Amino acid sequence: MLGAIVAVLFFVLFVVAVVLTLRDSESIDSVVWAIAFAVVRLVEAVLLGWGSIALFRRGARGPVILAAGCGASILFSIMAFMRTLISDDQLNAGQLAGSGAVSVILAIFPIATMILALLPATRRWVAAPR
Repeated sequence: MLGAIVAVLFFVLFVVAVVLTLRDSESIDSVVWAIAFAVVRLVEAVLLGWGSIALFRRGARGPVILAAGCGASILFSIMAFMRTLISDDQLNAGQLAGSGAVSVILAIFPIATMILALLPATRRWVAAPR
């Protein structure tokens, strides 16, 4: 649920970024990236929220939906790093390495959550009588 809340906050942030970028008539490239980030975060928020609720209610599809939301979060980390790689800014190797490290750190929790959601123990817990 915490991941869903964070994803909603980031979704709002990217929607604001789109509005501000359109208002200032900056590069269309920035608008496209902000829209893509917003869409991925919205999908992530919906899947993580839905999957968490289903898992709390011991729904059979909960772990799979939660894992899909984690996949969207991992996709966001990859997209953020790709945006840094193809940006027009002249970044040195240290800045690129820092961006890559941040992307990896941001992906650690979704990867761990995905693994835990897909473990057989989680499926057994969901299937166990209440």
